[in-house]
Amino acid sequence: MNPRLLSRIFRTQPLGFVQENSGERKVVHKKLRWVSVFFMLLLPTVFAGIQASQVTVTALKYEPAPAEPGSYVDVYVKVQNEGLTTEDFTITTEPEYPFSLATGEEVTKSLGRLPSGEDAVVQFRINVDLAARSETKNLTFYYKYQKQPQWVKFEYPIQVQTQDASLTIEHYRVSPAVVKPGEQAGIIITLKNNGRIGVKNIDVTILPDLDENKFSIVGTGTTKRVPSLEPNRNITVTFDVVADTTAETKVYTIPVNLSFSDVRNREKSVSGTLTLLVGAEPEVRASIDSTTVTKEELIGTVSVKMINSGIVDLKYVNVVLQPSKEYTILSPSTEEYVGNLDSDDFETIDFLIKANSERPLLSLTANFKDPYNKDYAVAYDLPLILRSKQELGQSSNTALIIGAVLVLIILAIIYRFRKKR
Repeated sequence: MNPRLLSRIFRTQPLGFVQENSGERKVVHKKLRWVSVFFMLLLPTVFAGIQASQVTVTALKYEPAPAEPGSYVDVYVKVQNEGLTTEDFTITTEPEYPFSLATGEEVTKSLGRLPSGEDAVVQFRINVDLAARSETKNLTFYYKYQKQPQWVKFEYPIQVQTQDASLTIEHYRVSPAVVKPGEQAGIIITLKNNGRIGVKNIDVTILPDLDENKFSIVGTGTTKRVPSLEPNRNITVTFDVVADTTAETKVYTIPVNLSFSDVRNREKSVSGTLTLLVGAEPEVRASIDSTTVTKEELIGTVSVKMINSGIVDLKYVNVVLQPSKEYTILSPSTEEYVGNLDSDDFETIDFLIKANSERPLLSLTANFKDPYNKDYAVAYDLPLILRSKQELGQSSNTALIIGAVLVLIILAIIYRFRKKR
Protein backbone atom coordinates (compact mmCIF):
# COMPACT_ATOMS: atom_id res chain seq x y z
CA MET A 1 0.00 0.00 0.00
CA ASN A 2 1.28 3.56 -0.88
CA PRO A 3 2.72 5.33 2.24
CA ARG A 4 1.82 8.75 0.85
CA LEU A 5 -1.78 7.64 0.49
CA LEU A 6 -1.78 6.45 4.07
CA SER A 7 -0.21 9.68 5.26
CA ARG A 8 -2.82 11.67 3.43
CA ILE A 9 -5.60 9.59 4.93
CA PHE A 10 -4.34 9.95 8.45
CA ARG A 11 -3.84 13.74 8.05
CA THR A 12 -7.42 14.27 7.00
CA GLN A 13 -8.85 11.70 9.42
CA PRO A 14 -6.56 11.62 12.46
CA LEU A 15 -6.97 8.77 14.81
CA GLY A 16 -6.96 8.97 18.54
CA PHE A 17 -7.84 11.94 20.71
CA VAL A 18 -6.95 15.70 20.71
CA GLN A 19 -4.41 17.05 23.15
CA GLU A 20 -4.43 20.65 24.28
CA ASN A 21 -0.68 20.94 23.82
CA SER A 22 0.08 21.16 20.12
CA GLY A 23 3.52 19.62 20.47
CA GLU A 24 2.22 16.58 22.25
CA ARG A 25 -0.62 16.29 19.70
CA LYS A 26 1.87 16.00 16.88
CA VAL A 27 3.80 13.24 18.63
CA VAL A 28 0.65 11.19 19.33
CA HIS A 29 -0.58 11.55 15.78
CA LYS A 30 2.77 10.41 14.46
CA LYS A 31 2.77 7.27 16.63
CA LEU A 32 -0.80 6.42 15.68
CA ARG A 33 -0.01 6.80 11.99
CA TRP A 34 2.85 4.31 12.23
CA VAL A 35 0.72 1.77 14.16
CA SER A 36 -2.08 2.13 11.63
CA VAL A 37 0.30 1.65 8.74
CA PHE A 38 1.63 -1.52 10.36
CA PHE A 39 -1.85 -3.03 10.73
CA MET A 40 -2.94 -1.98 7.24
CA LEU A 41 0.08 -3.71 5.79
CA LEU A 42 -0.54 -6.81 7.92
CA LEU A 43 -4.30 -7.23 7.20
CA PRO A 44 -4.00 -8.45 3.56
CA THR A 45 -1.55 -11.09 4.66
CA VAL A 46 -3.88 -12.20 7.49
CA PHE A 47 -6.92 -12.33 5.22
CA ALA A 48 -5.00 -14.24 2.54
CA GLY A 49 -3.86 -16.76 5.16
CA ILE A 50 -7.41 -17.22 6.42
CA GLN A 51 -8.75 -17.70 2.91
CA ALA A 52 -6.02 -20.17 1.94
CA SER A 53 -6.63 -22.40 4.98
CA GLN A 54 -10.41 -22.80 4.54
CA VAL A 55 -10.24 -26.43 3.27
CA THR A 56 -12.25 -28.89 5.34
CA VAL A 57 -12.79 -32.65 5.20
CA THR A 58 -16.10 -34.00 6.52
CA ALA A 59 -17.78 -37.39 6.76
CA LEU A 60 -20.22 -38.00 3.91
CA LYS A 61 -21.40 -41.64 4.20
CA TYR A 62 -20.31 -45.27 4.29
CA GLU A 63 -22.01 -48.29 2.72
CA PRO A 64 -23.25 -50.72 3.86
CA ALA A 65 -24.27 -49.19 7.15
CA PRO A 66 -23.67 -50.66 9.62
CA ALA A 67 -20.50 -52.36 8.42
CA GLU A 68 -20.53 -56.15 8.57
CA PRO A 69 -17.65 -58.38 9.76
CA GLY A 70 -16.08 -60.44 7.02
CA SER A 71 -17.19 -57.96 4.36
CA TYR A 72 -16.06 -54.56 3.12
CA VAL A 73 -17.34 -51.00 3.50
CA ASP A 74 -17.07 -48.12 1.02
CA VAL A 75 -16.21 -44.90 2.89
CA TYR A 76 -16.87 -41.50 1.29
CA VAL A 77 -15.40 -38.22 2.60
CA LYS A 78 -16.21 -34.75 1.32
CA VAL A 79 -13.51 -32.16 0.65
CA GLN A 80 -14.72 -28.53 0.67
CA ASN A 81 -12.63 -25.51 -0.38
CA GLU A 82 -14.15 -22.18 0.70
CA GLY A 83 -10.92 -20.27 0.34
CA LEU A 84 -8.38 -19.71 -2.41
CA THR A 85 -7.59 -22.37 -5.00
CA THR A 86 -5.55 -25.15 -3.46
CA GLU A 87 -2.76 -27.10 -5.06
CA ASP A 88 -1.57 -30.68 -4.42
CA PHE A 89 -4.38 -31.79 -2.09
CA THR A 90 -3.55 -35.27 -0.74
CA ILE A 91 -5.47 -37.55 1.61
CA THR A 92 -4.39 -40.86 3.13
CA THR A 93 -5.78 -43.35 5.62
CA GLU A 94 -4.24 -45.46 8.38
CA PRO A 95 -6.83 -48.15 9.14
CA GLU A 96 -6.46 -50.00 12.42
CA TYR A 97 -8.08 -53.27 13.54
CA PRO A 98 -10.73 -54.33 12.69
CA PHE A 99 -10.24 -52.26 9.50
CA SER A 100 -7.74 -52.84 6.73
CA LEU A 101 -7.26 -51.52 3.24
CA ALA A 102 -9.02 -53.60 0.56
CA THR A 103 -6.88 -55.43 -1.98
CA GLY A 104 -5.92 -53.15 -4.86
CA GLU A 105 -6.99 -49.99 -3.01
CA GLU A 106 -4.52 -47.06 -2.94
CA VAL A 107 -3.60 -45.88 0.54
CA THR A 108 -3.04 -42.29 -0.62
CA LYS A 109 -5.19 -40.35 -3.06
CA SER A 110 -4.55 -36.95 -4.61
CA LEU A 111 -7.01 -34.40 -5.98
CA GLY A 112 -4.33 -32.16 -7.41
CA ARG A 113 -5.85 -28.72 -7.89
CA LEU A 114 -9.11 -27.82 -6.11
CA PRO A 115 -10.54 -24.48 -7.25
CA SER A 116 -12.02 -22.03 -4.79
CA GLY A 117 -15.64 -22.74 -3.84
CA GLU A 118 -15.66 -26.28 -5.24
CA ASP A 119 -16.18 -29.64 -3.52
CA ALA A 120 -14.83 -33.15 -4.16
CA VAL A 121 -15.63 -36.66 -2.89
CA VAL A 122 -12.95 -39.23 -2.11
CA GLN A 123 -13.77 -42.94 -1.73
CA PHE A 124 -11.85 -45.65 0.12
CA ARG A 125 -12.77 -49.36 0.20
CA ILE A 126 -12.03 -50.82 3.63
CA ASN A 127 -12.17 -54.47 4.74
CA VAL A 128 -13.79 -55.40 8.06
CA ASP A 129 -12.25 -58.35 9.89
CA LEU A 130 -14.38 -61.48 10.17
CA ALA A 131 -13.97 -61.63 13.96
CA ALA A 132 -14.83 -57.96 14.55
CA ARG A 133 -17.11 -57.19 17.49
CA SER A 134 -20.23 -55.03 17.47
CA GLU A 135 -18.92 -51.54 18.26
CA THR A 136 -18.18 -48.13 16.76
CA LYS A 137 -14.55 -47.69 15.68
CA ASN A 138 -12.83 -44.63 14.20
CA LEU A 139 -11.25 -44.79 10.77
CA THR A 140 -8.35 -42.30 10.69
CA PHE A 141 -7.49 -40.04 7.74
CA TYR A 142 -4.72 -37.47 7.21
CA TYR A 143 -4.74 -34.72 4.58
CA LYS A 144 -2.56 -31.82 3.46
CA TYR A 145 -2.13 -29.35 0.58
CA GLN A 146 0.30 -26.70 -0.62
CA LYS A 147 -0.79 -23.96 1.79
CA GLN A 148 -1.04 -26.49 4.64
CA PRO A 149 2.10 -28.68 4.37
CA GLN A 150 1.54 -30.33 7.75
CA TRP A 151 -0.76 -33.40 7.90
CA VAL A 152 -4.18 -32.72 9.41
CA LYS A 153 -5.85 -35.62 11.25
CA PHE A 154 -9.49 -36.49 10.60
CA GLU A 155 -11.43 -39.40 12.18
CA TYR A 156 -14.58 -40.98 10.77
CA PRO A 157 -16.63 -43.17 13.20
CA ILE A 158 -17.76 -46.44 11.58
CA GLN A 159 -20.37 -48.64 13.25
CA VAL A 160 -19.66 -52.38 13.04
CA GLN A 161 -22.59 -54.71 13.58
CA THR A 162 -21.99 -58.45 13.67
CA GLN A 163 -24.55 -60.80 12.19
CA ASP A 164 -25.75 -63.85 14.09
CA ALA A 165 -24.45 -67.18 12.89
CA SER A 166 -27.01 -69.00 10.75
CA LEU A 167 -26.66 -72.69 9.96
CA THR A 168 -29.49 -74.49 8.18
CA ILE A 169 -30.25 -77.72 6.36
CA GLU A 170 -30.50 -76.36 2.84
CA HIS A 171 -31.81 -79.64 1.45
CA TYR A 172 -31.51 -83.39 1.86
CA ARG A 173 -32.26 -86.51 -0.14
CA VAL A 174 -32.61 -90.21 0.51
CA SER A 175 -31.15 -92.79 -1.85
CA PRO A 176 -33.12 -94.79 -2.83
CA ALA A 177 -36.07 -92.40 -2.47
CA VAL A 178 -38.29 -95.22 -1.14
CA VAL A 179 -36.61 -97.55 1.36
CA LYS A 180 -37.62 -101.18 1.26
CA PRO A 181 -37.99 -102.98 4.64
CA GLY A 182 -34.74 -104.75 5.49
CA GLU A 183 -32.71 -102.74 3.00
CA GLN A 184 -30.11 -99.96 3.40
CA ALA A 185 -30.37 -96.34 2.28
CA GLY A 186 -28.23 -93.19 2.44
CA ILE A 187 -29.40 -89.90 3.95
CA ILE A 188 -27.45 -87.08 2.28
CA ILE A 189 -27.76 -83.79 4.22
CA THR A 190 -26.48 -80.48 2.79
CA LEU A 191 -25.72 -77.77 5.37
CA LYS A 192 -25.36 -74.08 4.50
CA ASN A 193 -23.93 -71.18 6.47
CA ASN A 194 -26.35 -68.34 5.65
CA GLY A 195 -24.75 -65.93 8.12
CA ARG A 196 -22.03 -63.34 7.72
CA ILE A 197 -19.63 -64.99 10.15
CA GLY A 198 -18.02 -68.41 10.18
CA VAL A 199 -19.17 -71.33 12.30
CA LYS A 200 -17.14 -74.20 13.74
CA ASN A 201 -17.40 -77.50 15.66
CA ILE A 202 -20.58 -78.43 13.81
CA ASP A 203 -22.18 -81.62 15.18
CA VAL A 204 -24.90 -83.21 13.05
CA THR A 205 -26.87 -85.72 15.10
CA ILE A 206 -29.60 -88.12 14.07
CA LEU A 207 -31.19 -88.68 17.44
CA PRO A 208 -30.86 -92.17 19.00
CA ASP A 209 -34.60 -92.61 19.42
CA LEU A 210 -35.13 -92.97 15.71
CA ASP A 211 -38.77 -93.16 14.75
CA GLU A 212 -40.31 -96.19 16.48
CA ASN A 213 -36.90 -97.91 16.42
CA LYS A 214 -37.55 -98.93 12.84
CA PHE A 215 -34.18 -97.61 11.60
CA SER A 216 -30.58 -98.25 12.60
CA ILE A 217 -27.45 -96.33 11.63
CA VAL A 218 -24.86 -98.41 9.81
CA GLY A 219 -21.07 -97.96 9.98
CA THR A 220 -20.91 -94.83 12.18
CA GLY A 221 -22.37 -93.32 15.32
CA THR A 222 -25.38 -91.06 15.49
CA THR A 223 -23.25 -87.88 15.30
CA LYS A 224 -20.87 -86.57 12.64
CA ARG A 225 -18.66 -83.48 13.08
CA VAL A 226 -17.72 -80.79 10.56
CA PRO A 227 -14.71 -78.68 11.74
CA SER A 228 -15.80 -75.34 10.27
CA LEU A 229 -17.89 -73.67 7.58
CA GLU A 230 -17.27 -70.21 6.13
CA PRO A 231 -20.11 -67.76 5.36
CA ASN A 232 -22.24 -68.53 2.30
CA ARG A 233 -20.65 -71.99 1.97
CA ASN A 234 -22.23 -75.43 2.15
CA ILE A 235 -21.09 -78.94 2.97
CA THR A 236 -22.59 -82.43 2.73
CA VAL A 237 -22.91 -85.03 5.49
CA THR A 238 -24.08 -88.62 4.81
CA PHE A 239 -25.59 -91.20 7.14
CA ASP A 240 -26.26 -94.82 6.15
CA VAL A 241 -29.39 -96.34 7.70
CA VAL A 242 -31.16 -99.67 7.39
CA ALA A 243 -34.92 -100.12 7.71
CA ASP A 244 -36.22 -102.87 9.97
CA THR A 245 -37.92 -105.81 8.26
CA THR A 246 -41.07 -105.03 10.25
CA ALA A 247 -41.23 -101.42 9.06
CA GLU A 248 -44.63 -100.59 7.66
CA THR A 249 -45.23 -98.83 4.37
CA LYS A 250 -45.63 -95.22 5.45
CA VAL A 251 -43.82 -91.93 6.04
CA TYR A 252 -41.40 -91.93 8.99
CA THR A 253 -40.12 -88.79 10.74
CA ILE A 254 -36.42 -88.70 11.66
CA PRO A 255 -35.29 -86.02 14.22
CA VAL A 256 -32.01 -84.24 13.47
CA ASN A 257 -30.08 -81.72 15.60
CA LEU A 258 -27.37 -79.21 14.62
CA SER A 259 -25.09 -77.79 17.32
CA PHE A 260 -22.23 -75.40 16.55
CA SER A 261 -20.22 -72.38 17.69
CA ASP A 262 -19.59 -69.09 15.95
CA VAL A 263 -16.18 -67.44 15.63
CA ARG A 264 -16.68 -65.79 19.02
CA ASN A 265 -17.29 -69.21 20.65
CA ARG A 266 -20.99 -68.59 21.21
CA GLU A 267 -22.76 -71.95 21.13
CA LYS A 268 -26.00 -72.50 19.26
CA SER A 269 -28.34 -75.38 18.48
CA VAL A 270 -30.94 -75.95 15.76
CA SER A 271 -33.42 -78.84 15.60
CA GLY A 272 -35.38 -80.17 12.66
CA THR A 273 -36.84 -83.30 11.10
CA LEU A 274 -36.27 -85.42 8.02
CA THR A 275 -38.72 -87.82 6.43
CA LEU A 276 -38.13 -91.32 5.08
CA LEU A 277 -40.54 -93.22 2.86
CA VAL A 278 -40.75 -96.95 3.46
CA GLY A 279 -42.23 -99.04 0.69
CA ALA A 280 -41.43 -100.96 -2.45
CA GLU A 281 -42.42 -101.22 -6.07
CA PRO A 282 -45.86 -102.85 -6.47
CA GLU A 283 -45.94 -106.47 -7.64
CA VAL A 284 -49.28 -107.40 -9.20
CA ARG A 285 -49.85 -110.64 -11.10
CA ALA A 286 -52.83 -111.61 -13.28
CA SER A 287 -53.99 -115.11 -14.28
CA ILE A 288 -57.07 -116.82 -15.73
CA ASP A 289 -58.81 -118.53 -12.86
CA SER A 290 -61.60 -120.27 -14.80
CA THR A 291 -63.74 -120.06 -17.95
CA THR A 292 -66.97 -121.42 -19.42
CA VAL A 293 -65.78 -120.83 -22.98
CA THR A 294 -65.20 -124.15 -24.81
CA LYS A 295 -64.49 -125.22 -28.35
CA GLU A 296 -68.17 -125.91 -28.84
CA GLU A 297 -69.47 -122.95 -26.83
CA LEU A 298 -67.43 -119.95 -27.94
CA ILE A 299 -69.45 -117.56 -25.81
CA GLY A 300 -68.83 -117.66 -22.09
CA THR A 301 -67.37 -116.05 -19.00
CA VAL A 302 -63.68 -115.69 -18.28
CA SER A 303 -62.69 -115.21 -14.62
CA VAL A 304 -59.42 -113.29 -14.12
CA LYS A 305 -57.60 -113.34 -10.78
CA MET A 306 -55.63 -110.19 -9.77
CA ILE A 307 -53.01 -111.05 -7.14
CA ASN A 308 -51.04 -108.51 -5.04
CA SER A 309 -47.83 -110.43 -4.40
CA GLY A 310 -45.87 -107.39 -3.20
CA ILE A 311 -45.42 -105.85 0.25
CA VAL A 312 -47.33 -102.63 -0.39
CA ASP A 313 -51.08 -102.19 -0.39
CA LEU A 314 -52.67 -100.86 -3.55
CA LYS A 315 -55.67 -98.61 -4.01
CA TYR A 316 -58.03 -97.55 -6.80
CA VAL A 317 -57.31 -100.75 -8.74
CA ASN A 318 -59.17 -100.75 -12.07
CA VAL A 319 -58.84 -103.53 -14.69
CA VAL A 320 -59.63 -102.90 -18.38
CA LEU A 321 -60.08 -105.60 -21.04
CA GLN A 322 -58.66 -104.18 -24.25
CA PRO A 323 -60.42 -104.82 -27.59
CA SER A 324 -58.86 -107.46 -29.90
CA LYS A 325 -59.60 -109.33 -33.12
CA GLU A 326 -59.14 -112.59 -31.23
CA TYR A 327 -62.29 -112.06 -29.13
CA THR A 328 -65.39 -109.94 -28.89
CA ILE A 329 -66.26 -108.27 -25.60
CA LEU A 330 -69.89 -108.93 -24.68
CA SER A 331 -69.81 -107.53 -21.14
CA PRO A 332 -71.74 -104.28 -20.59
CA SER A 333 -68.42 -102.61 -19.72
CA THR A 334 -64.85 -103.27 -20.72
CA GLU A 335 -63.58 -102.40 -17.23
CA GLU A 336 -64.02 -103.70 -13.71
CA TYR A 337 -63.29 -101.63 -10.62
CA VAL A 338 -61.55 -103.62 -7.88
CA GLY A 339 -60.79 -100.82 -5.37
CA ASN A 340 -58.23 -101.61 -2.66
CA LEU A 341 -56.02 -104.64 -3.02
CA ASP A 342 -53.98 -105.39 0.09
CA SER A 343 -50.63 -107.09 0.19
CA ASP A 344 -50.85 -110.92 -0.17
CA ASP A 345 -54.49 -110.72 -1.29
CA PHE A 346 -56.38 -111.24 -4.56
CA GLU A 347 -59.64 -110.34 -6.31
CA THR A 348 -61.48 -112.16 -9.12
CA ILE A 349 -63.26 -110.32 -11.94
CA ASP A 350 -65.41 -111.71 -14.77
CA PHE A 351 -65.71 -110.76 -18.42
CA LEU A 352 -68.26 -112.13 -20.93
CA ILE A 353 -66.60 -112.71 -24.29
CA LYS A 354 -66.93 -114.53 -27.59
CA ALA A 355 -63.78 -116.31 -28.74
CA ASN A 356 -62.82 -115.60 -32.35
CA SER A 357 -59.88 -118.00 -32.42
CA GLU A 358 -58.92 -121.33 -30.93
CA ARG A 359 -56.33 -119.74 -28.63
CA PRO A 360 -57.27 -116.11 -27.99
CA LEU A 361 -54.90 -113.85 -26.09
CA LEU A 362 -56.66 -111.65 -23.55
CA SER A 363 -55.14 -108.16 -23.30
CA LEU A 364 -55.63 -106.54 -19.89
CA THR A 365 -54.46 -103.29 -18.32
CA ALA A 366 -54.46 -102.71 -14.56
CA ASN A 367 -54.34 -99.11 -13.27
CA PHE A 368 -53.72 -98.37 -9.59
CA LYS A 369 -51.92 -96.17 -7.04
CA ASP A 370 -49.40 -97.08 -4.38
CA PRO A 371 -49.63 -95.76 -0.76
CA TYR A 372 -47.88 -92.54 -1.82
CA ASN A 373 -50.39 -91.94 -4.65
CA LYS A 374 -47.93 -92.74 -7.38
CA ASP A 375 -49.77 -93.91 -10.52
CA TYR A 376 -49.05 -97.24 -12.17
CA ALA A 377 -50.32 -98.92 -15.32
CA VAL A 378 -49.42 -102.57 -15.97
CA ALA A 379 -50.32 -104.51 -19.14
CA TYR A 380 -50.95 -108.27 -19.26
CA ASP A 381 -51.42 -110.77 -22.13
CA LEU A 382 -53.16 -113.93 -20.88
CA PRO A 383 -53.53 -116.93 -23.22
CA LEU A 384 -56.98 -118.54 -23.04
CA ILE A 385 -56.87 -122.30 -23.79
CA LEU A 386 -60.20 -123.59 -25.16
CA ARG A 387 -61.11 -127.19 -24.32
CA SER A 388 -63.88 -129.40 -25.68
CA LYS A 389 -66.74 -130.61 -23.53
CA GLN A 390 -65.46 -134.14 -23.91
CA GLU A 391 -62.10 -133.14 -22.51
CA LEU A 392 -63.82 -131.39 -19.68
CA GLY A 393 -66.04 -134.46 -19.10
CA GLN A 394 -63.08 -136.85 -18.98
CA SER A 395 -61.52 -134.64 -16.44
CA SER A 396 -64.73 -134.78 -14.41
CA ASN A 397 -64.98 -138.63 -14.64
CA THR A 398 -61.40 -138.98 -13.59
CA ALA A 399 -62.06 -136.89 -10.55
CA LEU A 400 -65.14 -138.97 -9.68
CA ILE A 401 -63.23 -142.22 -9.99
CA ILE A 402 -60.44 -140.95 -7.77
CA GLY A 403 -62.99 -139.80 -5.24
CA ALA A 404 -64.78 -143.17 -5.21
CA VAL A 405 -61.52 -145.06 -4.69
CA LEU A 406 -60.67 -142.85 -1.74
CA VAL A 407 -64.09 -143.48 -0.19
CA LEU A 408 -63.67 -147.28 -0.57
CA ILE A 409 -60.27 -147.17 1.07
CA ILE A 410 -61.66 -145.24 4.03
CA LEU A 411 -64.56 -147.66 4.43
CA ALA A 412 -62.20 -150.67 4.33
CA ILE A 413 -60.06 -149.16 7.09
CA ILE A 414 -63.12 -148.56 9.26
CA TYR A 415 -64.37 -152.12 8.68
CA ARG A 416 -61.07 -153.69 9.71
CA PHE A 417 -60.87 -151.53 12.81
CA ARG A 418 -64.33 -152.63 13.97
CA LYS A 419 -63.65 -156.28 13.21
CA LYS A 420 -60.60 -156.28 15.47
CA ARG A 421 -62.63 -154.88 18.33
